[in-house]
Amino acid sequence: MRFGNRSILLAALCVIALVFIAFGASLTQDFSPIDDSFLIINNAAAHGITWDHLKTVFTSYDPELYIPFTFVSFQLNYILSGLSAWSYHLTNLLLHSANALLVGWLLLLLTSRRGVAIAVALIFAVHPLHTEAVVWIAGRKDLLATLFFLLSFITYLKSHERGWRLLMVSLLFFLCALLSKVVVVTLPIVLILSDLFLERRSIDTRMILEKVPYILLSGVFFVIALGGKERVLASSSLWETGLMAAKSSVFYLEKLFVPLHLSVFYPFDGSISLGSPAFFIPIILVLALLGIAFWAFRRAPWISFGILFYFITLGPTFFNFHKGSQMFFGVDRYAYIPSIGFLIVVTLIGSDLLDRWTRHASSLAKNIAVTIVVLIFSVLSMLQTMTWNSPETLYIHAMELYPASPFTRANVSMLYRTEGNFQKAFSVLKEGLQYGDSSMLRMEAGLTYSAAGQVDDARTQFEAVMEEEPENPDAVYYLGFLDEHDGNIDGAIAYYEKAVAQDPSYVVARTALGNLLLQKGNRDGAQEQYEESIQWNPNATDAYIGLAVILSLKGDSEGAKVEIDAAKALDTSAEQRFETLKSRVTLAPAF
Repeated sequence: MRFGNRSILLAALCVIALVFIAFGASLTQDFSPIDDSFLIINNAAAHGITWDHLKTVFTSYDPELYIPFTFVSFQLNYILSGLSAWSYHLTNLLLHSANALLVGWLLLLLTSRRGVAIAVALIFAVHPLHTEAVVWIAGRKDLLATLFFLLSFITYLKSHERGWRLLMVSLLFFLCALLSKVVVVTLPIVLILSDLFLERRSIDTRMILEKVPYILLSGVFFVIALGGKERVLASSSLWETGLMAAKSSVFYLEKLFVPLHLSVFYPFDGSISLGSPAFFIPIILVLALLGIAFWAFRRAPWISFGILFYFITLGPTFFNFHKGSQMFFGVDRYAYIPSIGFLIVVTLIGSDLLDRWTRHASSLAKNIAVTIVVLIFSVLSMLQTMTWNSPETLYIHAMELYPASPFTRANVSMLYRTEGNFQKAFSVLKEGLQYGDSSMLRMEAGLTYSAAGQVDDARTQFEAVMEEEPENPDAVYYLGFLDEHDGNIDGAIAYYEKAVAQDPSYVVARTALGNLLLQKGNRDGAQEQYEESIQWNPNATDAYIGLAVILSLKGDSEGAKVEIDAAKALDTSAEQRFETLKSRVTLAPAF
């Protein structure tokens, strides 16, 4: 199958058009209920480009990830459209289009087979598994990191022809990728695989020296990443991580081949054990794939490269399955870069098989096969994009797929609770009891009772959670919230202090504690809580308001104005909330 430059241009236009057909409905969607509010809407540092905003995004986490370039892209979107979601979605679509084209270019450089390169680009462009990364605005970090990852890989390959200057450009792109999301730290290993498996380079001084700067950059950003992921990494054992990694790896492969029943959540509520088929079978399959990669090293190096590319680029995500008390065996966007590896393998094998089976009609057969796959995937991506139309469609879809999961039910119940539809909220929770009792269901029940004004019932639920999970800071915090509601300030302070001791990053508990300490005249204690809150979360509006009250009471009107302005940048009602808190504060001397 021969392609000229005109055919390549036509294919590129098709890639872009298909991206907008498959995911274009996102242009009419609003911000997602997952992280978009925290990262963009209520994040002053994402509202335009200023020196202070740039300083904030380059010196802080999100709170787990270090993604300053992603925040800069949000700042540019804010300049263009404020908090209108369309420009953010449009940027994601354009980034994904660029990534699909770069995937095609990369394959063209590595294989010199234009047909294969175009096929992989088209399939990558419309694959339903990529829906989350494309239509979720906060998924921008994966799109942006992939863009620079691919540019770095491509310019590295070109540097072998054009010299060290392009190698410097490749390193610059790699730095940009790391600043977008640290998940790309595995690029040096991918480059080594490319050298050894595809270009058949021998290990010599030049090859080693080429990789040193990449490895150093990876090392630096790996350490930076640990700063944000420390609490997540500490929550699971290495054995559990290994078993869940195998399950996740096989799950993504399943969805690459049969992208049905995709969800924003893939909750796991069981125990992690090698004796369980849910883990034993994936382990066997992973070992088999690695065995194939070893066997194919000399016979079919492309198979080895693709398989190892998949596992290596997926590797950094293996540590993210356990967050707090929740476990997730998959996240669609985690397969965004790794999918390239298996798409290469499958497309090359498919192309070679069609060459053998159809001979004279191989070009037509290949075109028909790719067209069918692209059409099916495009329709599935359109349907999956529609699940992101609203919080209700997103969460209810997840609950329909995982009805036994307390996590999915709690999220749906939360939606109804925030709408004031307490009857529906309780109905969702009660339906979940048929699958077994859960502290998460009790927690949400307590919040719903509290919102409905049934304080005693709420307290019963929170106490039950606290008894079952003594280290659960949420139950402790809300017991304090109820005590504060009942006027038991000392009891509330004790609960808030316990919640903060259990989770030092619990900013809501810290600011609530600060407010009560301030009302009791303990200004120093309150100030400490506010300042710690801002250290953990630079967008802690209540902390700025509290500091403004303290400074105002001390007669520092200029300092108070600075804090109020910081709060107003996050919440337009900040000034009114400042007056309310100030009116509650007693003028007892500080102690």
